Amino acid sequence: MITNENARRIFLAVEPPVGVKELVETLKGHIPIHQSLKWMRFYNIHLTVYFIGNIDTVHYHEIVEECAFVFSSVGSFRLEFDKIVQMPSVKPRMIWARYKVSDEFTFLYHQLHERLKPYLKSSAYVYDKPVPHITLARFHGFKSDIFSDVFENLLLPDMHISKVGIWETVNKNGQSDYVQNNEMFYLTVP
Repeated sequence: MITNENARRIFLAVEPPVGVKELVETLKGHIPIHQSLKWMRFYNIHLTVYFIGNIDTVHYHEIVEECAFVFSSVGSFRLEFDKIVQMPSVKPRMIWARYKVSDEFTFLYHQLHERLKPYLKSSAYVYDKPVPHITLARFHGFKSDIFSDVFENLLLPDMHISKVGIWETVNKNGQSDYVQNNEMFYLTVP
């Protein structure tokens, strides 16, 4: 059983390219202010590769080893930017910088899932075709079509995925921060 004292909430993520974090600051000035709109803090912005979840700290090093095994056999790849969207499509509550579904990303996601299965909660959901994205903001309780004009022509750089790190959710003063741990995995050159 995992207790709060020996639990860590971790995920695998990529630091976004130059310009993505700055986009959040730019968007803030173009979106009407609403009390429920919460922009991601600059240092928390990331692209999740695989969410591991709450793990017992005694398994942390085993998880690192399993990840290293997967990344040692996967080549670097490119994610092509798609568009800024509100998600989910029904009753949206997030703003995403969405990248196009990629065979390489999907392969990596499923390889990680297979290796990490013994450490996951039995209720962990697996996506057939995971959608690479960066969550830019969260919101609730207001009309979501106010974003359409602002997002229509925004372009972000594609992402070259060559290294992935382990990040951890840390609660500070009632808010979640995402901290990149020391473990970094380098994908091989294709």
